[in-house]
Amino acid sequence: MPGNNPEGQNQHGKVAPASEELAAILQSYCNRGIIGYAKIRQKLNWDHPGKYPMGRSIFYQRMDELKIITPRTTGKRGDLTAEDLHDAIVAEIHEDANQRRGPAYIQERLQRQGIHPPVNVVRTVMKLVAPDGFLRRHPHMGQGRDRIVREKVICLGPGEKVSVDGHEKLLDIGYAIYGFRDTWGKILAYWVVPNARLACVPSYLYLKVIRKLEAIPIQITSDRGSETVELYALQRSLRATFDPELDQERVPAYVYLPSTRNIVIERSWRPLVEKLGRNIQHRWANGRLEAGFLENNDTHRALADWIWAPLVQKEVDEYVDQFNDHHNPAEFNGTNNYVPIDPLIIDDLMEGHDGAAACKFFPDWVGEIAGRVYEEVGKPTISMNEAWAVFATMIEGFEATVNETLEGRVPHFSLYLTSLNQLAHQPPT
Repeated sequence: MPGNNPEGQNQHGKVAPASEELAAILQSYCNRGIIGYAKIRQKLNWDHPGKYPMGRSIFYQRMDELKIITPRTTGKRGDLTAEDLHDAIVAEIHEDANQRRGPAYIQERLQRQGIHPPVNVVRTVMKLVAPDGFLRRHPHMGQGRDRIVREKVICLGPGEKVSVDGHEKLLDIGYAIYGFRDTWGKILAYWVVPNARLACVPSYLYLKVIRKLEAIPIQITSDRGSETVELYALQRSLRATFDPELDQERVPAYVYLPSTRNIVIERSWRPLVEKLGRNIQHRWANGRLEAGFLENNDTHRALADWIWAPLVQKEVDEYVDQFNDHHNPAEFNGTNNYVPIDPLIIDDLMEGHDGAAACKFFPDWVGEIAGRVYEEVGKPTISMNEAWAVFATMIEGFEATVNETLEGRVPHFSLYLTSLNQLAHQPPT
């Protein structure tokens, strides 16, 4: 963030005019829970330094002129009736089968949809519709005593340390997650993958992270899982290449920690499970038998993954976005410690990397067949609630086309579909 004139004010007294562009930015901030003059001004100056100067009175004038919807204005501008608002809250409550989401979390999810109920309204509706949820979410319900003494996490700013880990609480339905979190607070990425224990997976996903950032952190921390061996070598090599003056004996590029001490990312898994994971497990279990899904049938598993894997990734992405919107990085005055890199070198490292194939749930040719069958059945809406209905609609045509493609040419379909070491992407010829 530029240090000069961070507030975007100048001696001529110019102010940002009302415009569609400003309206889109302000509404986007409000939809992400960034509400109020101080927070929005700070975010504006961070994202668009000096471009939208305005004092408090002009700010509220623009908010009114541009009809920006916030919890304070909901229902006053004809955007929603009280009944519409109530129905939206109830629908969101019903999405949480395990009742682990509190009023503030549900308010945030609705805000991201452009619906802005005051949190007290959400709380009132929740008490009427799902009163038991408040008891389930009580911090002392079902929890034992902490066995590990918690300590402060000291960090100088973004990029000093990035913590990595795999998460397997959804593995019972076939999905693992591999995550990267900056110690400063931001989740850099959570990826849904078939297997988080392959060494090529963390190293490939790390390349994707740093390619987007065009920078590497000073240090990575992880537990001692065998899947980190490639990542360990990669980080040390990249640090030596792009920051050779920083002594790796004094400031290691990679540090192994006991799992109980890799807390920056370890502690982020529990809210993911409670807010998201258990609901995904519930949706998966609810309806698969009625849809005719056969657990050990490779063809069925392929279609289920074609439908479910993008849904799970979408839910995870939304969770990450919502999590990362909680704090503005400018609030904490940290120092940017990321080390700039040459993205072309990263492109070269990613080309032909085994991790690209290992992160896929099925070969490309299987996805092409599923896409054709999906169009043939009329492209029904795919959502968590309708996933198994879509599966039931598609499975007959999908299975017939797959069998026709493989007939007489491949002895074991699973060789091409489920083996994590068989990196085949084209149908057999």
